Amino acid sequence: MVNGLFFGLLIFGLGMLIYGTQRPKLSDEKRLWQVRGMVVEGLALLVFGLASLTLTKISERPRVSGEIVNLKQFSGKYPSSDFDVLGNDGKLVAVHSEYNGQALKDGERATVHFVSYDKTLLDITVLTGAYAGWRLEESDGGSAEIFLAFMGIALFCAASYENRRDLKLQKAASAMSGRVARDAKRKSRKS
Repeated sequence: MVNGLFFGLLIFGLGMLIYGTQRPKLSDEKRLWQVRGMVVEGLALLVFGLASLTLTKISERPRVSGEIVNLKQFSGKYPSSDFDVLGNDGKLVAVHSEYNGQALKDGERATVHFVSYDKTLLDITVLTGAYAGWRLEESDGGSAEIFLAFMGIALFCAASYENRRDLKLQKAASAMSGRVARDAKRKSRKS
């Protein structure tokens, strides 16, 4: 649900920004649509960041011992591992780890501590095999959600700044046109 809301708001805000770029170049409508788009984009980032952070922090954090199965390790720019733990009670639990290495092997037993909401690994201890006793601790990812929330706030501030700047420009332009009209009336009276 959080992901759907995030992507819905993100696409809606992007649509507003694109619509704003299609308006006449110096129109008030163009600036208004762009500011609205920035506000919606900021709202998407802020809501997603805060909701994910909240759900991660209040989510259950169980500890399960069992056999590592269905291990998939990914290398490249963002190495990671996805695997399941077949618990002693017969339940299968999916886990995601930022670790990609030889210490994790299919069929070995381990104890994992993870966040239920997003299946993020908090720590793992390998119990059997060549790496028995090996332990790894990872973060629950809260800093990424905080970063997204701050990006949302930054977009709100940028939109507010743009809106205030545009209002000042409009006031200055209307004041200037008023002066020009008054000067023209004075000249016409003199002649």
